Amino acid sequence: MGLRRTRWVGVARALAFVGGLGLAAWLVRNVGVERLLAVLAETWHWVPLVAALEMLFVSMDIVALRFILGDVANRVPLLTWVRSTAVAYASTVLLPAGRAAGEAGRAATLAPVIGASDAVAGSTRMQGSFLLANAIISCII
Repeated sequence: MGLRRTRWVGVARALAFVGGLGLAAWLVRNVGVERLLAVLAETWHWVPLVAALEMLFVSMDIVALRFILGDVANRVPLLTWVRSTAVAYASTVLLPAGRAAGEAGRAATLAPVIGASDAVAGSTRMQGSFLLANAIISCII
């Protein structure tokens, strides 16, 4: 049973990779290589700042969740932290449900390690903290 599941996971990953490449090629084709290069030429100097801010966002996401989980966070291996953060970030960016979908994905990734109740509670608190922070920032701005 485990070997069969492993094969399907490998197939699903390969399909997702090929699908992602196909989507990227389709987007570049529709926009046009010349337009894409022109936009990149105009905005290249912002790329390091945007990349640094994204890395800061993801890093603070991990730090905040570690604080929320408390002692339970010590049971989570580094690879699981990386995987859960990647799932949360990708889901937040790509899925229509946004951050809520990201936190659901994070909870599903953490649940086998820390238990479903702690994973769901931590991810729910993380979502609430994120919403509160956005509300505060929105009121200030």
